[in-house]
Amino acid sequence: MRQFKLNDDRIFLCCSVSLIVIFILDLVFKWTVGGVLYVLVISLALRSTKDKHVYFFAIIASVMLIVSWRLSPDITKIWHVSIVLIWAALISGLYYKKVGITKSALAAIVDSSCDAIVGKTMDNIVISWNKAAEALLGYTKEEIVGKPDSCLAAEDKVDDEMRLLENVKNGKEIKPYQTSCRHKDGHLIEMSLTSSPIKDPFGNIVGISCIYRDISERIIAEKKFKELSDKVLLERNKISKVLNIEEHLNTIFDLNKLVDFVVEKVTELLEAEKCSLMLVNYDTRELCIKAHKGIDEWFIDGRDLKTRSSISSAIAQEGNPVLVTDIETDNRFLRKKRMSYKTRSFISAPIKSGNNIMGFVNVADKNSIEGNVFTPLDLKILCMILRQVAVAMENARLYRELNQLTITDSLTHIYNFRYFTKTLDHEIIRLKRYPTRPLCLFMMDVDDFKAYNDTFGHLEGDTLLQMMSRTFEKSVREVDIVCRYAGDEFVVILPGTDISEAKLIAERIQKAVEALPLKRKMTVSIGIAKCTNYNINRYELIQNADVALYNAKKAKKVVTE
Repeated sequence: MRQFKLNDDRIFLCCSVSLIVIFILDLVFKWTVGGVLYVLVISLALRSTKDKHVYFFAIIASVMLIVSWRLSPDITKIWHVSIVLIWAALISGLYYKKVGITKSALAAIVDSSCDAIVGKTMDNIVISWNKAAEALLGYTKEEIVGKPDSCLAAEDKVDDEMRLLENVKNGKEIKPYQTSCRHKDGHLIEMSLTSSPIKDPFGNIVGISCIYRDISERIIAEKKFKELSDKVLLERNKISKVLNIEEHLNTIFDLNKLVDFVVEKVTELLEAEKCSLMLVNYDTRELCIKAHKGIDEWFIDGRDLKTRSSISSAIAQEGNPVLVTDIETDNRFLRKKRMSYKTRSFISAPIKSGNNIMGFVNVADKNSIEGNVFTPLDLKILCMILRQVAVAMENARLYRELNQLTITDSLTHIYNFRYFTKTLDHEIIRLKRYPTRPLCLFMMDVDDFKAYNDTFGHLEGDTLLQMMSRTFEKSVREVDIVCRYAGDEFVVILPGTDISEAKLIAERIQKAVEALPLKRKMTVSIGIAKCTNYNINRYELIQNADVALYNAKKAKKVVTE
């Protein structure tokens, strides 16, 4: 059977017909209280969604009551009471209708909210439970309503929540704060809880309203954001330190100081305990350890500063940076960790200039609050440093070569006049500090060099000077300094040498020169000058040696001043 439903049009029709019927019956039967029936019509009209229909029928009913009274003045009627009842029914009906709509709307809002909204009594007994609460915490309305909310709080949060709820009972509103709630299955959910008092029309607190919002995803997002922020901050700090290292690298031109600086800063920046820097010996094509930290000296000495381990060889052959998190499980190596190492993780990267591999840096035994395993970031930082190290090493090499060119004679490849004057001044200053320490100076001249040059040509003359230079260097001690003075003249600075010992060295030089395989036999004249605390002056010392050389050429023997 088809169900009959009242809509606005049908209500309007029913009310209209009812008013006409009641009016006719009232006129025919002259009812004393017939106007009361009009109230029923108003009650029916209140079911309409349009308030104007209700007002319309109330006005028509009032008019009909007045008309019926005027047409039957001899009958006592309580029409005025009926009108009051009609309008009272109208006003009260509309009020309760609006209240009902409001309550339904509020109930719908609460029920459709994405947040769990829970109503509690002053004794913390659950009295209302929306669908979101059911979905969030797992309890149905039938399971939780009428029970205390203590089953919802995490064990370590019960005391805190009870204290906050006491504040709500005292009329305070609790702003959102983070807490944990227990799901029906037992797992904890991170929540944002807002609590506020429920008051009756007279302002009395009759309950507590709690709004729960699941913030688990927000907590995870905040944690990830914090981790990312910390990582970015760490990278920024490390990059700042790398830039600082690069600035210092550009000021170091001594290779030994450079490699020591690199090892020290790499271990500091990467928070490692062991580091070694190996350079390629291009003569032997082997890797030699030039600087290290945290490695036992017996290990270095035992290998004569050379390493040919399988790891170093593999890395050298590939020439690529290597990150090993666990050497015992890495398929490239699969070997046990040495006892001298604390961890199984290490990184290694080449020092490259173009395609040329200059060396390697190995870093091991990370000791950081982040852990003891090296990360891709660590390897990236190491490679950033080593790119600048390669430039710094190349600069050091060029600086060394340039410096060597400024102090080396281009023909004979021994020290030149510039280095001679600088070194002699240094030795004279040292003699002032230690007056008892002797100092002698040789001035030597190749006899008949012009004739040899004219006879055999300038190329042979150059060869003669080169052979003489090598002979002088081999004939003196390591502490003695051989320099080309000018043309075919040479000088030798002899620190800590007396005249008697200087004569023996001079005679050794002359014998070695005479034994040279030349186009013809050649000799050298040698003048010796001794520097004392009475003639501490470079010019006087050179002049004395020059005079002694002049006399030696005349006497054909070694002459002292």
